[in-house]
Amino acid sequence: MNRESYLLYADEISSWLHAGRRKLISRVLSWHLPAGPASEREILEVGAGAGQNVDVLRNFGTVDVMEINPAGLERLRAAEGIRTVFDSGIPEDLPGRWDVICACDVIEHIEDDAAAVRWIFDRLKPGGLFFATVPAFPWLMSDHDRALGHFRRYDAATFDLLLPRHAIRLSGSYFNSYLFPLGVLSRAIWQFSNHWRNASAHQKQRIPTGALTEPLFRSILLRDVQALTPSSRRKWGMSYYLCAVNGCAAPDANRIWNSFPC
Repeated sequence: MNRESYLLYADEISSWLHAGRRKLISRVLSWHLPAGPASEREILEVGAGAGQNVDVLRNFGTVDVMEINPAGLERLRAAEGIRTVFDSGIPEDLPGRWDVICACDVIEHIEDDAAAVRWIFDRLKPGGLFFATVPAFPWLMSDHDRALGHFRRYDAATFDLLLPRHAIRLSGSYFNSYLFPLGVLSRAIWQFSNHWRNASAHQKQRIPTGALTEPLFRSILLRDVQALTPSSRRKWGMSYYLCAVNGCAAPDANRIWNSFPC
């Protein structure tokens, strides 16, 4: 992601769109995490950005983060509630293994996405949880994605296929579905306008905000996420989420999922 787009992204972390994603993280993790003291659970967020998800993740355990962007690292090191900040990216090695690894809008930034998902599962404890969000539908690929450093967008089938053989899929669905028609129209108008004006392809589309837009879109997206259940299989949405468990068995692992030896 270029610096201009990153700084714009960082300035938008309090917007309705990021509020909806934080709600999604909280909702999905609450479905699938085994009961027990959160303080005993270790969580790693890969590509933690400006730390916009840390407060939510702290409700589920002790949080470590990975980030390579200098502006993001500066914010993360100044943030409260983070145990360790790793200034490295996939596929560099890390010490230890985690109970939960989150990759929110990260995998699409990595050219070898299958290797990235394998790397994540290699760093999950047996029975550990993988949670990811990605931008949906390859046909929506635009200058917005290229400015953010996306190699691709996904449909449900292609992203699910990235899971290793020992992964157990728990839930997954498109989300940001209620605003999907408006999102597609907005992206098409923005893309056409960019080409008409011969504007730079290095600038992401701004999140629409305003005195009316912000509370309205926030309410719609939060209702959208609240309506999701573990069995939801929506057919459209601006993004897709997936939650899966590392099914690798370990003799001394006291986990509720121990289905596959690694």
